[in-house]
Amino acid sequence: MDIDAKTVKMLQDHLGDRKIGLVFPSRNNTHLVKRNINVDALRVVCKRLGIPNGGMHAFRHGRISELQMKGVPGDLILKWVGHVNVKITGGYTHFDEDFRKKTIERVSAESI
Repeated sequence: MDIDAKTVKMLQDHLGDRKIGLVFPSRNNTHLVKRNINVDALRVVCKRLGIPNGGMHAFRHGRISELQMKGVPGDLILKWVGHVNVKITGGYTHFDEDFRKKTIERVSAESI
């Protein structure tokens, strides 16, 4: 599995000395279900960040767009998100106007 060093450190800090059990248990120490994540976690995070409420699917769209804007190869994104082809991943991509403008200027400058 591909995990960056910063995330590994965060997980190690979160787990502490624990060697067994769930990495992210519910408040009752059971498996998380969709409601746990969407209501108990994401709503709180969205409110703190001042962004509209979004479920896991919205965050998936955002992450895929972010990876593409950072130049991560499409095949690697496919592997990381579990898609079977680029056409599916393309439906998840949402480039903002600023990114599109900067990209066209960069491409134009490289063509000269």
